[in-house]
Amino acid sequence: MLCNLDAKVEKPWQREFKQNPLAEIEKDRGRFVAAALTIPLGYFAARRELPIPSLSTVANGFEQWNNFVREPLVWLGEADPASTFEAARGSDPKLQAKRAVFVAMAETFGVGRERGRTASQIIEAVGFSPELALGGDPKREKLRLALLSVAPAGTKEISPIRFGAWLRSAKRQIVGGMNLCSDHDRTNTAVWWIAMA
Repeated sequence: MLCNLDAKVEKPWQREFKQNPLAEIEKDRGRFVAAALTIPLGYFAARRELPIPSLSTVANGFEQWNNFVREPLVWLGEADPASTFEAARGSDPKLQAKRAVFVAMAETFGVGRERGRTASQIIEAVGFSPELALGGDPKREKLRLALLSVAPAGTKEISPIRFGAWLRSAKRQIVGGMNLCSDHDRTNTAVWWIAMA
């Protein structure tokens, strides 16, 4: 979940406060617990149905949080805290890099088992470094940049070892409706391709 706190200063960690919130809570814990429970208790007393999607469609395993925190807050008129799930996922740099590789592989080689390539063949298609890259093909350049984001060797070269490890870690994952698949060829070398999920 995303949470934004704007202290409106350049270095918020250097601010000084007159009060210590944790000490205040410890001093009068009962009052703070009662205040925190007022919202969910009010919600349960009202027994109001909410026209919001069930959390099971958003994040399984958070049923209690959904019942005691999310639904009461939405009932109170606050923004749905679960609405940040997709935003957080969309801004995940590892997920963005994975999506970029999947898209670039599909665009460069096509989709399906018959379009499979070994890790070495994928790297060779774009060149280990810019000097070896096959120039003039925007699809291959897009793939080269995507591979650099997941398996860099320095700033401009692709690491075959890192790329092989990355492929193994991304196997069977679905991103943007695409799935990274793998099998072995007749020489028992792993072959990788993109399938539509």
